[in-house]
Amino acid sequence: MLIYCPIKGEKEVQPLLDAGADIFYAGIKSNLIFGSDTGIANRRPWDYANFISKNELKKAINLIHKKNKKINITINEHFYSSKQISKIVKFVNYLSSADGFIVVDINVIRILKKEFPRIKLIASTGTHIINNEAIDFYKDLGIKEIILPRHLRIKEIGKLINNHKNLSFKCFIKNEDCANIDGLCCYSHGLFKNEKYSACELLRDFCIHGKNKKQTKILFERYKDYQNIILNQCGVCALYKFKKLGVKGVKIVGRTLPLKQRIQDVKFVKDAIDNIKKYNTFKKYNTYIKNMHYNIYNTRCLNKCFYK
Repeated sequence: MLIYCPIKGEKEVQPLLDAGADIFYAGIKSNLIFGSDTGIANRRPWDYANFISKNELKKAINLIHKKNKKINITINEHFYSSKQISKIVKFVNYLSSADGFIVVDINVIRILKKEFPRIKLIASTGTHIINNEAIDFYKDLGIKEIILPRHLRIKEIGKLINNHKNLSFKCFIKNEDCANIDGLCCYSHGLFKNEKYSACELLRDFCIHGKNKKQTKILFERYKDYQNIILNQCGVCALYKFKKLGVKGVKIVGRTLPLKQRIQDVKFVKDAIDNIKKYNTFKKYNTYIKNMHYNIYNTRCLNKCFYK
């Protein structure tokens, strides 16, 4: 299994390679694609989650290629205007040295395939691919690689992979989960300039009215709890089952996280993958993972798993 690692600067390439990263993924500031026009290029639009220079991104791509590794670029907002898509086409042409583009919008997929027949397009989790029919649909559009939604169970993932062995499937791992399903989420990421706001906090700015004060309070508390991102998610123990299912890679969540944490995460996942063969049962492997979690993070496993 390959480790997909988030990156947001040229200087991060070598430390993350040393930690064990196989393939990188990155975003770039929206205005570097759209210019002065408003618009969000990807689902993590904040400056601290992206490359803030086209030149630096190109330098990072060149360095990654010198190390015989690959990098994919995220253009994974759920939809774009026709004007924005024309600018995306220009950006993809400019950044043709990238190894692939992570996408959602069907029009973007269709147009990029027409303009760049050999381009590698990767279906983001935002495509909400959860069944065989959806896989066939995107396969017909030219998708070769799919990042599955994080809410799928292991048995469901196994069935999809078994029915489409000619495709490459990736699963999320580590850090944060969301109470919402990405492909069905209608919140606008990056709506506020103030970085303390995120998509999962937007609902707190709306008034929620029940039939009376008591019901209003209950509704508010319910939504407040629901909107929180679930932090410290892991799922690394699931690697044991992923290996048997034929999952080709795992994508570490964390474009907004500091470099130190991403290095820890890559090392953790790398060691976990390398040691799968040493254990003949999932129970023994699970115990090993929990011990390793404490050794790397100095905290016990919290049993917050992506894949229960």
